[in-house]
Amino acid sequence: MIPQLTPAEHIRLWNDFRDGSQNAFSQLYERFSADLYRYGYNLIRNRQLVEDCLHELFLHLHENRARLAPLTTSGSTSTGRYVVGCWIR
Repeated sequence: MIPQLTPAEHIRLWNDFRDGSQNAFSQLYERFSADLYRYGYNLIRNRQLVEDCLHELFLHLHENRARLAPLTTSGSTSTGRYVVGCWIR
């Protein structure tokens, strides 16, 4: 099981990802892909389509990371909410 992150750790992980850290990108994928897969599969019941969409989501995040909003301590957005919001769109 992946350990929970503190709000400060979420912020650091997201901002490291935005700055180009491959390790942070891997951690984001490991942390959120299974839950996103389950969510997508419950909506459409098509494994291949969900896998394709999930890969497209993370590719989109990776390619556009420099344009994504940073997380700050004053904001109410967590890493998880941000990634899930992208998935829903």
